[in-house]
Order: sequence, then C-alpha cells, then structure tokens
Amino acid sequence: GRSWASPAGAGVYLSMAFRPREPTVPPLVTVVAGVDLARELNRRFPGLGSAVKWPNDLMARERKLGGILAETARADGKGVFLVVGVGINVESGRLPDDVGGSVALADCVGPARLVDVADAVVAGLERRLPRAPTSLDAASLDELDRLDWLKNRWVEHRLSDREPAVGLAAGIAPDGALLLRSRGGALRRVVAGSIALGGS
Repeated sequence: GRSWASPAGAGVYLSMAFRPREPTVPPLVTVVAGVDLARELNRRFPGLGSAVKWPNDLMARERKLGGILAETARADGKGVFLVVGVGINVESGRLPDDVGGSVALADCVGPARLVDVADAVVAGLERRLPRAPTSLDAASLDELDRLDWLKNRWVEHRLSDREPAVGLAAGIAPDGALLLRSRGGALRRVVAGSIALGGS
C-alpha cells in the first residue's frame, strides 16, 4: 500500500553492501544507520536538526526527511551480504505534490549539492555498519537518546491485523527494540511493526 517516489534530481538514493562477520540483528541495523546518518548530516549541514524515528526514518522539522531499508542477500560462493538502502529528500520542488508528510533538506538549510549529501550518507553508513554491531553501547544509547524523535510521545503500534497497542515511547533498548510504556506503567519491547503518533 505504500508508494516510493524518487524523481531525478529530487534526492539521494543509494545502497551499500557489507559483509558482516556476525549475523545482523533487526531492527538494530536501521537504528545504528539512522544515528550515524543523522549525526553526519547534522554535522555537515548546520541547522538541519535531523532525528531518528524508530525503526527506519530520518525526521526534520517534524516531517520525514528520509528512510532506511536493510536486508540480507546471498551471493553465490561469497556468503551473505547486508544491503542497506537510503533515500534522502534534497530538493522539495522536484517532489510529487502527493508526497505528504515529507520535508527536503533544502527546506531546512537551503540548497545543497546532491554529491555532498551522498558523501555524507556514505560516511555515515561506513562508520559502524562494516563491523555489524550486535548491540548499542552506553555512548551510542546516550546519543540515540538525544536523537530519538519518538521519545516521550504517545504512539500506536500496529502489527499485522491486530488491534493497535498504545504506549508512551520510552527509548530504545541496546538491541534496537523500541520501548513502550503502557498507561498502567508496564514496559514492553517492540521489534517489528509500524509506529504512528496518537493514542494520548
């Protein structure tokens, strides 16, 4: 049901392949990638203020700046690869009118060259993904706490055709799971499904 728009010149869309030594842990891969991408984009484009929305979105100005996808692929005779794809909106004037809820980097910080954004994306992905992290250390959790777009917001968790579960986003666990706190105070882990604001 979801569409993906990538008109020429509107953004940066690229994939990188890594050969992890250890099995990857979803959704940890997209969370790690999101933190490293947000850090690199914020460093290179002052004033952007991008943040990470679990499990695989980048946000800016309360709207979606980009997205991250990760999957494993097997190459004959070469083992298993981790493939991470990233899309970043750069020029809003080139995006289709029906792409709601999105924002472009140029809307936040002014015009940017696609090659500079692509260079930032590559640098972000290369920071930790080649080592295939299996958990977030204390320093990473502190940084994620500052970049966590969902934290302290009421959200609805949807999984398949089940009734949505409402909770207060309470942070990210070391393995990349989203922590949700119910109205009754119980804390539970979310490792799959979709998250939307609401339910307060």
